[in-house]
Amino acid sequence: RIGNILATESYDNTVKIWDMESLKATNNVPIKTLIGDNDKVTSIAFNPEGNLLAVGYVKNTVKIWEMYSYNCIATFKEIDSVKSVSFNKTGDILATSSQLFTNIPKILYKVKYFTFSPNSKLLATNINNETIKLWNVEKDTNSPIQTIYILTDFNLSKENDYEFKFMFSHNSKILAVVITQKEKE
Repeated sequence: RIGNILATESYDNTVKIWDMESLKATNNVPIKTLIGDNDKVTSIAFNPEGNLLAVGYVKNTVKIWEMYSYNCIATFKEIDSVKSVSFNKTGDILATSSQLFTNIPKILYKVKYFTFSPNSKLLATNINNETIKLWNVEKDTNSPIQTIYILTDFNLSKENDYEFKFMFSHNSKILAVVITQKEKE
């Protein structure tokens, strides 16, 4: 959500744009529906200014939508299914679960989850259920600045049974990691 505008992923493979101030006045009808490639939407993220919306799709695509005209202004083909998209704090880097789109080198292996630090200097990535890698996005490097090994009292060998979530503290000095067991369907 940016200001009064909210974007939601929808079951019909679209992204719905809502004006939260006039929601009741419009009878709960979105102000716009963004239709991509008739593909399942997996993740959405506004840039910090709120004028761009990145949308990730299952079939290896990321689309950038301009929020004033609601036009798709860029399409990127990924190397794998897109599970997550995120802009950094300044909006000059777009990270996806497959790679970074910026002037710094690309991280070209499969990333499951990631987050930027609030100061936009670090990117934390999780590739498997054993490590988190920290990257300095300000430096031109293809190597992480630190690898954190996750030691647990329970068996994480069945990767699909567990999920990693992590986030930085407000001052970017602490990285909190939460491991949850996925609910069985």
